[in-house]
Amino acid sequence: MKIQFTVRLDQEIYNKVRMIAKQQHRSFSNLVECFVISGVQEYERDYGEVPDFDEE
Repeated sequence: MKIQFTVRLDQEIYNKVRMIAKQQHRSFSNLVECFVISGVQEYERDYGEVPDFDEE
Protein backbone atom coordinates (compact mmCIF):
# COMPACT_ATOMS: atom_id res chain seq x y z
CA MET A 1 0.00 0.00 0.00
CA LYS A 2 1.33 3.45 -0.87
CA ILE A 3 0.99 6.29 1.61
CA GLN A 4 0.15 9.80 0.45
CA PHE A 5 1.84 12.72 2.21
CA THR A 6 2.80 16.34 1.68
CA VAL A 7 6.35 17.57 1.31
CA ARG A 8 7.68 21.13 1.06
CA LEU A 9 10.50 21.89 -1.37
CA ASP A 10 12.38 25.03 -2.29
CA GLN A 11 11.23 26.33 -5.66
CA GLU A 12 14.65 25.69 -7.23
CA ILE A 13 14.68 22.01 -6.17
CA TYR A 14 11.07 21.58 -7.26
CA ASN A 15 11.88 22.97 -10.71
CA LYS A 16 14.93 20.73 -11.06
CA VAL A 17 13.00 17.61 -10.06
CA ARG A 18 10.25 18.53 -12.56
CA MET A 19 12.87 18.85 -15.32
CA ILE A 20 14.53 15.53 -14.45
CA ALA A 21 11.12 13.83 -14.38
CA LYS A 22 10.28 15.25 -17.79
CA GLN A 23 13.62 14.12 -19.24
CA GLN A 24 13.08 10.60 -17.87
CA HIS A 25 9.41 10.44 -18.97
CA ARG A 26 8.28 9.93 -15.37
CA SER A 27 5.73 11.68 -13.22
CA PHE A 28 7.02 14.03 -10.55
CA SER A 29 5.71 11.70 -7.83
CA ASN A 30 7.30 8.64 -9.38
CA LEU A 31 10.69 10.35 -9.58
CA VAL A 32 10.49 11.51 -5.96
CA GLU A 33 9.60 7.93 -4.96
CA CYS A 34 12.66 6.67 -6.89
CA PHE A 35 14.87 9.23 -5.11
CA VAL A 36 13.55 8.14 -1.71
CA ILE A 37 14.04 4.44 -2.50
CA SER A 38 17.58 5.14 -3.69
CA GLY A 39 18.33 7.13 -0.54
CA VAL A 40 17.04 4.36 1.73
CA GLN A 41 19.06 1.74 -0.17
CA GLU A 42 22.21 3.87 0.14
CA TYR A 43 21.58 4.39 3.85
CA GLU A 44 21.13 0.65 4.38
CA ARG A 45 24.36 -0.11 2.48
CA ASP A 46 26.21 2.23 4.84
CA TYR A 47 24.46 1.45 8.14
CA GLY A 48 22.61 -1.85 7.76
CA GLU A 49 19.00 -2.71 7.24
CA VAL A 50 16.39 -0.40 8.69
CA PRO A 51 13.51 -2.32 10.29
CA ASP A 52 9.96 -1.51 9.23
CA PHE A 53 8.24 1.03 11.45
CA ASP A 54 4.62 0.11 12.02
CA GLU A 55 2.59 2.72 13.86
CA GLU A 56 -0.25 0.33 14.60
